Amino acid sequence: MPSQAEAPAGLPHPPAPAALEVALGCSMPTALGQVPVLDAEALEPADPALVDRRHSMLARDLLFTGKVRLAGTLTVSGRLRGEVDRLCPEPGSAPGSTHITVTESGQVEGRMRADDIAVLGQASGLLDASGGRITLHQTAQVSGHLRYARLQVNGALLDARLERVDAPCDGPGPAAARQPESPSLR
Repeated sequence: MPSQAEAPAGLPHPPAPAALEVALGCSMPTALGQVPVLDAEALEPADPALVDRRHSMLARDLLFTGKVRLAGTLTVSGRLRGEVDRLCPEPGSAPGSTHITVTESGQVEGRMRADDIAVLGQASGLLDASGGRITLHQTAQVSGHLRYARLQVNGALLDARLERVDAPCDGPGPAAARQPESPSLR
């Protein structure tokens, strides 16, 4: 029987592996004699169109409490308590550039303000897509106040005040939520 270093009769020796290859989705071998190294020369620069896109995600097991200023897209799979507000668009940027998606496992309590809001999970509070679109999917449970130019409800549980608003609102919230100044008594 040939040793491991010798090839069987008539077969050439296999070349020594220069780099470790692991199939996508498979775990690394536990007993490695070498550490895999990224070949910097083989890398190509990222597509500039993709680099400019901004995407943030709140993962399923995370709880975030506070304020978020949004430029780009946000996917909420965890729990968010507080406020998500779109940044003022930069001059020359396309309208409709901020998007929020609340996934089936996502829960939002508070205020969301973006050009496009899609809910598959739970949301309560103000959903403000003034001049934009709100889409409520079949698995959504939504309560509070919705501001939108276009609304699509696909069998969601909806218990909210609806307000159609064609132009984006740059104020802190709906006019109905602002308290009028009381007259002074003299």
